Amino acid sequence: MTVQLPGEQLLIRLWTSLDRGVSGFLKPWQMKREARAQLQSRERETLVIAQAEKDADEIRAGRKKVVQDGASIRLLPGNAEVVDGRAEPVLDPQSLLTAAADSRAINLLREEINIAKTILKAEGVLRDDPTEPPATFADSDWLYRWRACASQMSSDELQSLFGNVLAGEIKAPGTFSLRTLDFLKNLSREEAEKIQFVCPFITDRRFILMYGVMQTPQVYHDNPEFPFFLQELGLLSGLGYMGNVLQRFASDSTAIFHRVLTINDRAIVVRGPDSTAVLELHGFKTTPLGTEALSLCPMPAPPEYVRAVAEHCKTKGFDVSIASCRARAEGIAGVELFDEVSI
Repeated sequence: MTVQLPGEQLLIRLWTSLDRGVSGFLKPWQMKREARAQLQSRERETLVIAQAEKDADEIRAGRKKVVQDGASIRLLPGNAEVVDGRAEPVLDPQSLLTAAADSRAINLLREEINIAKTILKAEGVLRDDPTEPPATFADSDWLYRWRACASQMSSDELQSLFGNVLAGEIKAPGTFSLRTLDFLKNLSREEAEKIQFVCPFITDRRFILMYGVMQTPQVYHDNPEFPFFLQELGLLSGLGYMGNVLQRFASDSTAIFHRVLTINDRAIVVRGPDSTAVLELHGFKTTPLGTEALSLCPMPAPPEYVRAVAEHCKTKGFDVSIASCRARAEGIAGVELFDEVSI
């Protein structure tokens, strides 16, 4: 009996979705991937990519060059040329320049390497995910745009970011818009690192509540540009600190007041007898672009921050508890709570 790997169905969906635009370096292993997601295949792909990167560096440095020899492409030392099918040394600088691969060929090689490495990042995200693939596939136009963007990402951090985007879109088509892809494409590594500062504090995927350590974010994370930097990028609404306004949370139930605030892997459960009551908390609201972009780097919520928000909810006269949470099965709304503790 064949034992299926936890994320095998999502991996098959990944490769099926990328069938027409899959990176050339990984194409020889695609059919094997669809039949069986094996660690051996991943190791071989990684070796191919590493060798391609090494060759590209050699070409850029002038130590090697690409030469057309009939129907074949040959990689020669930088001081050699093909004569009657043989690689012969040559000292003529003009011949070296003429025979060297043009910049476009080198750039295409680099782009294929970037795409291949980013696809492997996405595969790593999906590998242990037991979620069933959705009924719909990622849009082909979206995949084409993703490929164009991922081809420009050479840093490990940004490749991981675009790997997360691809994995999220495979799991839930329509999660990330084309606008978000364009935004991420123009993001520098330094900007990405600065954005990550707020990721542990995202509530309900679209709010940053200003309690606990977030009352003085400049001190907590030495980030004097908050919230202005995120507003300039179009991730937070409002103008400066005027964006820190009362956010209103209504009940999820019509019988009693019941509202669950999720902060990544933690949840604050707020209860009360009056279903018409409204929970008001100060904070910033993310824009639609911010909601998508900031969801790419989920980080554990700091315990002291979660407790500070929960205690403020309690001052409003509600019964409050803190719990851990996880997403429910595909197609079921809300989160599953466990280890709930009253405060």
